[in-house]
Amino acid sequence: MKNFTFFKSSKTTRPGLYGGKIDQYRFEVNVIEAPSKLGINNGKIVRLCIWDSEKGINNGCVVDYNSEWLLKPKKEFEPYIQKIMKLYN
Repeated sequence: MKNFTFFKSSKTTRPGLYGGKIDQYRFEVNVIEAPSKLGINNGKIVRLCIWDSEKGINNGCVVDYNSEWLLKPKKEFEPYIQKIMKLYN
């Protein structure tokens, strides 16, 4: 991971929806108030999407979690997920 920035998403004002960029990838994450069985590892992140910013979210999605893994991460994306979980979980 070379570059990591995060921000509250400009797409919505709902609490708990955040986004950012890691290297060439963008991410959005939905965080709830308390840990849940729906969250990643029973945590507070119930939605996570990471995609290649050059390809866009529709064609470049590399990780997709929505209360379950819809697109499981390859090993190379595990450090990104760990960093996101450390910040938001």
